[in-house]
Amino acid sequence: MCLVAFAHMGWKTCLMTVNNDIYPSAVAGSVSGIIAFGSSFGAVLFTILTGHLFQRCSYTIVFVFMGFLHPTAYLVFRLVVKGPVTLRQAIHADETS
Repeated sequence: MCLVAFAHMGWKTCLMTVNNDIYPSAVAGSVSGIIAFGSSFGAVLFTILTGHLFQRCSYTIVFVFMGFLHPTAYLVFRLVVKGPVTLRQAIHADETS
């Protein structure tokens, strides 16, 4: 469990610094806020889901599900993040939305 927790925190640290690498400093704070909201919302949903799964099934299904979360997150990350965003692209995105 110690190695799994260490690997997870390494993964999380890398993900939290990626937004500073791909977004300009003018919007990096906003992106960090959106990421924090999404993380908190996901934690609330997963906590509720985990409780229901423990009551109806067993611990096994939760651990299997958790085993697929990091590979799935990596695939989603690779699909969503194409490369660095310039300040012009960020401003243009704000104007169109």
